Amino acid sequence: LLEDCHYFWIGSEKDTGCTFFRSNVQVLSSPDSYLQSEIAHTIRIERVDNHIRLLINEKLVMDYLSHIPFSGPYFGLMLKDADLEIEPIKVYVISPDI
Repeated sequence: LLEDCHYFWIGSEKDTGCTFFRSNVQVLSSPDSYLQSEIAHTIRIERVDNHIRLLINEKLVMDYLSHIPFSGPYFGLMLKDADLEIEPIKVYVISPDI
């Protein structure tokens, strides 16, 4: 399914870097961005139409504007380091119809 989606891959001190993939193709990379061990982080992903942004601890890490529309309401978050834990995850949806 990675061939049909977009996702962020976030590393740690052991394997630094943050990458954004679309349809399994790397479109953005931030080699100096990563999550530190033993520290809680807030990760926020915002998607509005063809625009997606990744913020870690309220700091903008990636900002991508596509000329091809994103399809579906799904996103993925992958960790490069198996020692990191993810908890809790909150998803908010805002619709212009609301």
